[in-house]
Amino acid sequence: METQQNTQTFTIRLAEIAPDFDDPTRFELTFDASLSRAYIATLDCADDVLDLLDDDCDSIDLLFNVASRHADGLYAIISGDHSGDAYDTLDDATYAFGRLIIDFIADTCELLNVPFYPAI
Repeated sequence: METQQNTQTFTIRLAEIAPDFDDPTRFELTFDASLSRAYIATLDCADDVLDLLDDDCDSIDLLFNVASRHADGLYAIISGDHSGDAYDTLDDATYAFGRLIIDFIADTCELLNVPFYPAI
């Protein structure tokens, strides 16, 4: 299984597989990613995200977590920050981070049998 994807505009990797905090019979996954200014510019929400970058900063580093406590959805935090955001739907997560990032996370979750935005 490929646990990392590198392109010219982003890097994402599976950083940790751990027992789920709320249900130790399951796993939770943590990913880290670095999204370049060029990648962010392709996102639907580019204006909002680019506002987070300093003028001299070329990328943003993020941590993503998928776990039962996030309703098997995505929780994202800017590296070094104290709080993050939960994304209630797959569409919201895709809007915020793009299809390539979300596909990598979804494929990894599927391979490891970790629910990711399961159908209700």
